[in-house]
Amino acid sequence: MASVSAPPRAPLVPPHTDAFTERWGKILIIAFAMLAILPRALEVDPKTADFSAGSVNGQIQLGGILLLGFVLFFKRFERTFYDLRQVNVALLLLVIWAFASALWSPSPVTTIKRTIQAGGVIFMGLSMCLVQHPLQNFLKYVTNTLSLLLILSLILIVVAPDIAREDNTSGHWRGVFEQKNGLGAVAAFCFIFWQARYYIEGIPLRRMLAGLGLSTFCLLLAHSSTSISVSLLASGVFHLFRARHLSSSFWKLRVFLLLTTVISVVLVLFFSVESRLPNWSEVVGPLASIFGKGTDLSQRTVIWQLVGEEVKRHPIMGLGYGAFWMGPGSPSQYIIDELYWIPYQSHNGYLDTINELGYIGLAILIAALLLHLSHIVRLFAINQVVAAFHLAIFIVLAISNYTESNLFRGMLINSSLFIYSSVCVTNMLFRGHGLIKMHAGRGINVLAAAATLPLPRSAQSRQGVLGRRS
Repeated sequence: MASVSAPPRAPLVPPHTDAFTERWGKILIIAFAMLAILPRALEVDPKTADFSAGSVNGQIQLGGILLLGFVLFFKRFERTFYDLRQVNVALLLLVIWAFASALWSPSPVTTIKRTIQAGGVIFMGLSMCLVQHPLQNFLKYVTNTLSLLLILSLILIVVAPDIAREDNTSGHWRGVFEQKNGLGAVAAFCFIFWQARYYIEGIPLRRMLAGLGLSTFCLLLAHSSTSISVSLLASGVFHLFRARHLSSSFWKLRVFLLLTTVISVVLVLFFSVESRLPNWSEVVGPLASIFGKGTDLSQRTVIWQLVGEEVKRHPIMGLGYGAFWMGPGSPSQYIIDELYWIPYQSHNGYLDTINELGYIGLAILIAALLLHLSHIVRLFAINQVVAAFHLAIFIVLAISNYTESNLFRGMLINSSLFIYSSVCVTNMLFRGHGLIKMHAGRGINVLAAAATLPLPRSAQSRQGVLGRRS
């Protein structure tokens, strides 16, 4: 019997969700975006929030969105349980290790609560993938939600500039957010997401340009050099990998080798003149000066040295997940005494991981990053544009985690985005594998056909045009 060369579309499309799952799945995406951006948005006074126990108001907000995620998860249990088994195993192991750290944590209740937040994001990610066109819907609703926050910030800047201005700062605006970095972070993600929507969802060019204009304007108002650099880096990576720009299947390898050669030549020349390798100040100094920062990364290194003293007390297993940065009276009190302000992170996610989960936790986190990267590389064979988007997010989060605590930090936006990206990638990869099993013996190349699985008509036409251009 002859094999079928072109598989029919109908059997390959994942089962349609019911109206309840579709409607509440989209609501979950909006709530997810709001709570990730503003985890204490509805607090009367966020600065007085109890970081160890949490307020009743905050727990209701978080509990409500977690409950909705679990309801959708168990409503389509047969599908979501299969997806759960395909999730990055190191990410699941990291949640288990964080939960186990409650056994030796000085604040076990806080550790358990923080672990539930981080683990709950995995279930919410699986539930959000139940909607039709999950990534397209995620980008659409998240971008619209964040853009609305930017518009509200601009309105507040006009009608109440004293409230919308960063305290004791000239020319820096925070809008409706607690500080300027919040406005900058939202603007940065909007800047990235609007471009992704144009190439993945196929929105009109004028809409993308309007979104980019809004995002750029808010980036300039926030005057956040970190957010500006993140926007440029993510956009550059996305456009570098979303299409084959050179007529060679090995062009990316050539670019990598070229960059490696240039760096090697610079190091050799420096060593031949100075008889040593460059130090930290000489490496980051020129880049830091561009963004108006010193080589001490705005005194982050001072905090790193202080946190290093705590790491020495429990280097292998850590203090306990989420049990260090809890404000006055917490184990971080000695750092507060040394500084003129109250920090709630070390501004180095890898150092925070060592401090709270030990070198065992750091090893698991690195394994999760490497496994996620391998999944993205495999995704390029299915959908290059989508894979390029996830790769851009991965690179930005992995690099920025060195100067900000971004990864595995509960419901914060960067941590939530990393977990959702990991779930989304495995969902797309292994759903094709599951379809292969489902259609075994039919002679259908399902994995190759996965790239054609449901896209909006506008996106299909957009990708057709882009394909001819590239």
